[in-house]
Amino acid sequence: MNGFLEILSVGPAVTIQDLGRPGYARFGLSTGGAMDSYALAEGAALLGNQKHDAVLEMAGYGGKYRILDYPLWIALTGAAMQSSVDGRKVDWRCSLLLTPGQVLEVGSVIEGTPGGTYGYLHVAGGIRVEPEIGAMGTHLRAGVGGVDGKVLKAGTRLAIGPSDEDSDSKPPQKAMMLPDPEYLGRRNIRLLWGPQSERFSQRTRQRLLDETFALSHRRDRMAMRLHLEPDQPPFESLLTGLSDPVQDGDIQMTGDGVPAILVREHQPTGGYPRIATVITADHAAVAQLPTGEPFRFELVTLDQAIEALKIWRAQIHALAQAAQPVIRSPEDIDNLLDYNLIDGVISAGDQSL
Repeated sequence: MNGFLEILSVGPAVTIQDLGRPGYARFGLSTGGAMDSYALAEGAALLGNQKHDAVLEMAGYGGKYRILDYPLWIALTGAAMQSSVDGRKVDWRCSLLLTPGQVLEVGSVIEGTPGGTYGYLHVAGGIRVEPEIGAMGTHLRAGVGGVDGKVLKAGTRLAIGPSDEDSDSKPPQKAMMLPDPEYLGRRNIRLLWGPQSERFSQRTRQRLLDETFALSHRRDRMAMRLHLEPDQPPFESLLTGLSDPVQDGDIQMTGDGVPAILVREHQPTGGYPRIATVITADHAAVAQLPTGEPFRFELVTLDQAIEALKIWRAQIHALAQAAQPVIRSPEDIDNLLDYNLIDGVISAGDQSL
């Protein structure tokens, strides 16, 4: 049973995203996909979706969305944002059943700890657009996927519901919730030395580990530049070098001596030297760092990076088991007739108890 999600208003950087398109770098296309893969998995766990189902990625601000045709289970994950349904507050990391005509409003990111940058709107069965190069997610740099390869606009109606091959998807029968994840509050970002790290002086490498940084406003789905205070001199830039393949998390030293972290829509190759690389287990944490929030880099060994990745993948795998039914306070219940209050009633005469 499929329906539609109507966009009444939308933030300036809302796109359709999924797990991206791995394996196309040799053709000039980086993987792309959701900036926060953990948040993607959270929504699948809450709604019983397939891991490749498409969602809405909301950078900084969401918008207003109206449910059409059929009741729809939704979930919100990632960085918590101000959110409500018909004016009533909605909890983050919880599944919720909406009825046709109801309006979900998602505002800006809630300030404070742990904060974040990217929020995600999931719908049961996933958002459906025509796949392009093997995926539905939007790759803005390449202009493929999503709706015309661009950010979403007000007035768009998005088809929702499982496709034929996903007919075994099982929407929740009751509201489910997940605990807040630890990585959103991470302010020490782990890294390994990069392919060209030895070309930099020991003093420069140590400075990368000793100083406190913040992300500047010059950030998008391709790269995030660090902010240097006016009294901080630029790093050595080392402009000479061959262009070679780059990957998510690489820290390039740009021509003006300001480090930049490459993220999901990075260029396939680059000539700026890479002093270090953020480990895979911290890709979501660094992508979610709020602009201007202080953080530091922490050097780890390759063995430590591999162990961290094993733990990260195990945490994602365990999300389906971690989801628990929502327990509501009586003060939060508007209409008792909407709730099953007698599940588990037993007979007082049952001698087997």
